[in-house]
Order: sequence, then C-alpha cells, then structure tokens
Amino acid sequence: MRALKDNELEQASVRLAVAGCAALYVGVVSVLPGSVFASFAPVLAYSVFF
Repeated sequence: MRALKDNELEQASVRLAVAGCAALYVGVVSVLPGSVFASFAPVLAYSVFF
C-alpha cells in the first residue's frame, strides 16, 4: 500500500512541475514583442485555477 501512495505522490509532483513549466513558458511567450497578452490569459487562468 505504501508503494502505491508513494507512486501517486511522485506522479502528482511531476504533474505540478510540468504544469509550472508550461505556465512559465506561456507567461514568457505572452510578454514577447508582438504578442497579445489577452490571447494567452485563458491558458494561464486554466493553469492557475485547475
């Protein structure tokens, strides 16, 4: 049972790390010259609230 719990915690940690990297990437891309932040706002909101 403990091994299953450890695997679930590890998977959750990986998901959080990937989601954080994706949010950071979208955040950086949204402030580049020629980008419109409003087009990236829904993606960032989804990353933060879900």
